[in-house]
Amino acid sequence: MVHANFFLPDFLEIQRQGFFYLLEKGIVEEIQKRNPITNSENQIEIFFYPEYYRFTKPLYSIEQALFFKKSYVSKFYVPVQLTDRKRKRISLKWVLLAHFPLMTNRGHFVLNGSPRVIIHQLVRSPGIYFRENKHEVFSSKWSEKPTTTFRRFYADIICSKGTWLRIESDKDFSLWAKMKKGPKIPLLWFLLGMGLSEKYIYNSVSKPTNLFESFTKESQKKKSSRAGSSLKEPKYPYVSSPQQAWEQIQKLLKLKKTSNKSIVSLSLSREVSAASEANRASRAVEASDTKNTEILDGSQTRSTDLKQKEKKKLQMIHRVEKNKKKLESYDLGRKWFFNKFMNPRMYDLGKQGRLSINKKLGLNLPPEQTTLTALDLLLTTDFLMKMQDGVFEVDDIDHLKNKKVRSSGECLQEIFSIGFLRLERSIRLKLNSFSTGNEFLYNSSSNGASEMPSSQTNKLQIRTSGFQKTQNSSFQLQSFLNTR
Repeated sequence: MVHANFFLPDFLEIQRQGFFYLLEKGIVEEIQKRNPITNSENQIEIFFYPEYYRFTKPLYSIEQALFFKKSYVSKFYVPVQLTDRKRKRISLKWVLLAHFPLMTNRGHFVLNGSPRVIIHQLVRSPGIYFRENKHEVFSSKWSEKPTTTFRRFYADIICSKGTWLRIESDKDFSLWAKMKKGPKIPLLWFLLGMGLSEKYIYNSVSKPTNLFESFTKESQKKKSSRAGSSLKEPKYPYVSSPQQAWEQIQKLLKLKKTSNKSIVSLSLSREVSAASEANRASRAVEASDTKNTEILDGSQTRSTDLKQKEKKKLQMIHRVEKNKKKLESYDLGRKWFFNKFMNPRMYDLGKQGRLSINKKLGLNLPPEQTTLTALDLLLTTDFLMKMQDGVFEVDDIDHLKNKKVRSSGECLQEIFSIGFLRLERSIRLKLNSFSTGNEFLYNSSSNGASEMPSSQTNKLQIRTSGFQKTQNSSFQLQSFLNTR
């Protein structure tokens, strides 16, 4: 009789592997996404070196943290380079970013004297999914059964960070692009706005006539010059170039110049102050000229001063108007496309999402391309048109192959990215305040580390399933910028 030896697997190994991945790659990836951080004028730059980060020895051991009801954490330091191009100065220092919780050998964290465990989450995997939508038409509102039913298909592009995008075909075979918030957009506008040309789009899809349906079906009423008369015009005008598509997107979404408002105000403050000083100087010159005893000499000096004042005023007005000039509508639409789908700081498919899109659409893009491309949308449009003819089948979005297990390292990485995003915003506000005319200071301390007052410490909330922590993460860049 043969006795086989059976060994129970280590179920905590996946917890440790997830945390080790966070320490080896996750922290470096999140910090590199935010590098560098500059002010509005690109004169001051802060650059992190995450590959050289260091942890200090924990203040309390695991047994001491349990006994004294403390947290088992370590100080997290990163070297930061501060560059001032205006004054041609560079300083490099170690900066304390946070008190980082450490995992024990048993896969849990000790927080305030109590052990906590991060439970793994089963979430929907990022990628692209094709599904169908049934439309039913009833003869009357009292009828029990529909007279006709027809199938239409749509595609959901799911990302790990950013806006989910849906491309759908309605009952009139019109193709639209939808997001969670905002109106629907004609798909031709969307493809042109991503940078594709009209000729390339029509040559790449199987049914180019379906792209015209969104411009012919819907219309809106417009008042005419005659009293009591109204005319109907297309709600979505046809466009043939990316610049026209950006302009129509700006009108449809009512985009305004909000992102650069602070930048313009900061740059204008200097010009306004300089103009006020020039006006004060001109008034002083006028007052001194009126007190001159000699009329001829006073008139000559007054004429020369007036010419100089007029030149200075014209120069100041020209600068102010140049800075106050609004962005054109197509530029706002172009920036909207970039920030929504092509900016890695705002949109992220993840490596798994990129691999699933490549497999579904037959692409060969590198896994590092984690943003949406124009080729992805173009092949998705052609895929939807072929699904109407029964060439491809519908995906089962609830199948386990379309699910993903989020480990403890990924949950911590997401919380770390949120905290670092808040840190980036506070740094930009601080740098822009220096650009308004304040002096930028440096500190040449011997130890190379800046000290942070306790009143300026930010609180980083870490809340996940089964893991709650409110720690004083001493983000010390504000004092780092204020000290010399």
